[in-house]
Amino acid sequence: MIPNVMICPYDFPLMEKDMRPYIPNVSFGDSGEVKMKRFGTFWFKTGSNNELDAPVLKTLVLVATRALCDEELLLNYRLSNSKRRLDWYTPVNEEEDRRRWS
Repeated sequence: MIPNVMICPYDFPLMEKDMRPYIPNVSFGDSGEVKMKRFGTFWFKTGSNNELDAPVLKTLVLVATRALCDEELLLNYRLSNSKRRLDWYTPVNEEEDRRRWS
């Protein structure tokens, strides 16, 4: 099956109150020592060189690669070809995977 979504990084602006219902509350990334600052119910990294930057929540979002209507979302997981693949996984582009993982 051909994927119909892709992953894109997106910074949710925390200053926009209308966006709050759409902002996920799951953290990801490095959990090492990081300077954090609280903004409402959110914690975000600090240390920007530009103090005028509005606080943002760094996230990943799924973006449709074409118009979708009442169908399953399909993502190319791009799993490594150097390990045994799961039974359910079928590579989308074997040549691209070879280039990516070699």
